[in-house]
Amino acid sequence: MQRIMDFHIADLITKYLKGETTPSEIDEIQAWCKQNESNQLLFNQLTDVNYVGKQIKHWEIANSNQMWGKIKAQTLPEIPTRNLFTKRWAWAAALLLPLFIVGALLVYKANRNALNEVQMAQLRTKKANPSTYNQVQLILNDGSVVDLSKSANKKLSENDGTVIENDSSTLVYGKNENKNTALTYNTIVIPRKTQYQLVLADGTKAWLNAGSSLRFPTQFKGADRVVYLEGEAYFEVAKNAKMPFKVISGSTSVEVLGTHFNVMAYPNEKVIKTTLLEGSVNVSNGSSSKILVPGEQAQISGEQLKVIKANTDQIVAWKNGLFAFNDTDLPTVMRQVERWYDVDVSYDGKVPTTKLTGEIPRKVKLEELVNMLKYKGINLSLDSKTITIKAK
Repeated sequence: MQRIMDFHIADLITKYLKGETTPSEIDEIQAWCKQNESNQLLFNQLTDVNYVGKQIKHWEIANSNQMWGKIKAQTLPEIPTRNLFTKRWAWAAALLLPLFIVGALLVYKANRNALNEVQMAQLRTKKANPSTYNQVQLILNDGSVVDLSKSANKKLSENDGTVIENDSSTLVYGKNENKNTALTYNTIVIPRKTQYQLVLADGTKAWLNAGSSLRFPTQFKGADRVVYLEGEAYFEVAKNAKMPFKVISGSTSVEVLGTHFNVMAYPNEKVIKTTLLEGSVNVSNGSSSKILVPGEQAQISGEQLKVIKANTDQIVAWKNGLFAFNDTDLPTVMRQVERWYDVDVSYDGKVPTTKLTGEIPRKVKLEELVNMLKYKGINLSLDSKTITIKAK
């Protein structure tokens, strides 16, 4: 009976992607999503057209009959895909989309109980890809998305009663004394070219750099305060000796009681860096841990964890509106340029070994920055939103 229900839900989701659901079927999907958080997370993932499209493109080169046999599904009707997929592989999408939806549903439900909190956090933010947004977005606990640029100077509320105040650059969560509600999570997504400040319910302040996302509870309860970061953020943690504050980025965990520190954990950076400015933090990657003192930086790459002395002014320059470089290699510089100016950088030939030192205000226009780099002897060109760097 449960398997039949799974096929029925998969069929409804397929119809939803086609735009063919009736009002009663939409009500049925919403009711299914509200049954538990994992249903809502799976629905978010399966209605992300970019994600589904990539998966089907991958399946196009595989043996679809063998996959179909593995999940023991029955053939579903072909679907018109002109609105979702390119003509080149629309035939494959028509065949494989129902298969993919059913397969994903069954696999997800079979493994749901084995997911740890970090994996669940990654699924919750599956749609929270900063590169897909032009404005700061807030994803509420029920999966709905609020464009904060359109709700400036307005009060929002969550289903646990938390009141959220928003202006053009800061989101503030009010304290809710109701202790009988379950943890409710929100995710804030910061696109390229943007920074945003967040004040959590305990008074902790977080500054989020461009291309970042942070998942956090609307109210902190239990033994600790845990947030999940992808990207870069500077934290000023409200002191609470009875409830440690933890920042989790992938396999890295930073635990504090009350302190000021910066975490840089972008997906396209090989090293996760935690820099301490004030107080004390414990940084761990599962296999080892280090306690930092002010002025130190923990660097984690895979299983390796090392501690170095850090130039804290340079580390938090982004928070103060500056690019700050100190003998910094060109690829590292250009990754920052990509995030702040919302451009793509490509290399034509060998990557130059040039290193840069100095400070540049972030308010500088992209064209001016390109001219500065040319003055430094870097051979590059700007075409629309692409910077091409050529070897000399």
